[in-house]
Amino acid sequence: MATFWAWAFFLEGTADTLNAGPNFALHITDQNLVGTMGWLILTIYVPALVVTELLLGIHLVRYTFPQFFKKGKASLQPNTH
Repeated sequence: MATFWAWAFFLEGTADTLNAGPNFALHITDQNLVGTMGWLILTIYVPALVVTELLLGIHLVRYTFPQFFKKGKASLQPNTH
């Protein structure tokens, strides 16, 4: 059940980030109205979120479909053998 909720929140968060970034950039009519924080969000936080979501997606795919990977299920624990 936890894997289901992890996928649900991952997909919703990814869709929201990929929707918000371009929409914000497309609706800028005056660069002076955006302010410093707006540009910081657009140029630093949104790309950082995209990279984070990409890495989370890789981890979720490896955990959910271990049969496609030689090492088996992805784990946060170090390999002891």
